[in-house]
Amino acid sequence: MLEKAHPGRVFTVIPVGGELEPPPPGVSLREPDYRKFESALETKARPVLLPLQRLPFRDFRAEEFLGGGMFSCLGSGGCKSAFAGSALVLGQMADAIVYYGAPIVRRARSVP
Repeated sequence: MLEKAHPGRVFTVIPVGGELEPPPPGVSLREPDYRKFESALETKARPVLLPLQRLPFRDFRAEEFLGGGMFSCLGSGGCKSAFAGSALVLGQMADAIVYYGAPIVRRARSVP
């Protein structure tokens, strides 16, 4: 509605990466392959703002990088990513992303 009311004046930014909440019980998700972002970036600084008019970021699939936070639990298949099976790409969803980097994997400390 804002874009229609103010054409050319809305700039949308979505977050990608960083720490994610675990999915609900019974929901299995594909882990994003953040190596795609890492290999395409020229900077190690995080977070970084990336315009989605730029290749290759523009053409990364929404299902792969945004599917972990939005679920659909309709139908007989149980809960799954709201983007499952979608051909939607990041460049169709926003003008830019803030890329936080791959989540840090924390290992449990063993107690002697």
